[in-house]
Amino acid sequence: MNKELSQSDYDEESNYSEEQSQEELIEEYRDIDGYPNYEVSNLGQVRNKTTGRILKQNDRGQGYLAVNLCLNKIMKTHHIHKLVSQAFIENPNNYPQIDHCDGVKSNNNVYNLRWVSRSDNQKNKNGHSEKFIFVNELPEDAIEIWYYSHYFFEGYYWSETMNKLYFNNGVRIREVRPVINGQYYVCNCKTKQNVNTVMSMLKLQKGLFNNQ
Repeated sequence: MNKELSQSDYDEESNYSEEQSQEELIEEYRDIDGYPNYEVSNLGQVRNKTTGRILKQNDRGQGYLAVNLCLNKIMKTHHIHKLVSQAFIENPNNYPQIDHCDGVKSNNNVYNLRWVSRSDNQKNKNGHSEKFIFVNELPEDAIEIWYYSHYFFEGYYWSETMNKLYFNNGVRIREVRPVINGQYYVCNCKTKQNVNTVMSMLKLQKGLFNNQ
């Protein structure tokens, strides 16, 4: 069963790393909307469904890769990052632009892409030096942080022994690094907006987190 990734899978102020885990992503192909003879993979490959041939990608300027798709003998050029995002990533807020989390425009792996607003995309162009650190499982003492003040969250866990915040999107678990002075950006699951939280205040309420 195909699982379309939600926008909350991409909301931390960190960047994708190809060394994100010891295991590689399993390549999955999905149909390209409007082009019944082509499909795109979560790793950024495009192939012809009839021949099975992987299409050649070209740099269309500024590092963005693209392919030529043909429909009714009309050839059009399409950027890879847009094809991957449209096929694999939800866009509930109808954001108009796509961000490459690690700043590498040729890296069109699905975990390196996310839908963003124009203003956020411009901010992200400044780049970040941090990369995702993935773990195989949560620490035994990890407790779910599901609300703070009037905000509600999904998939965030705090470990007192490790003194770390984790995010579990249902597929992989990764560390969430503090932005500055113990503050984190986490995603409010109701509004899908990033919320700046202070862990010292969260830890004072940690006894409430697992009261479902």
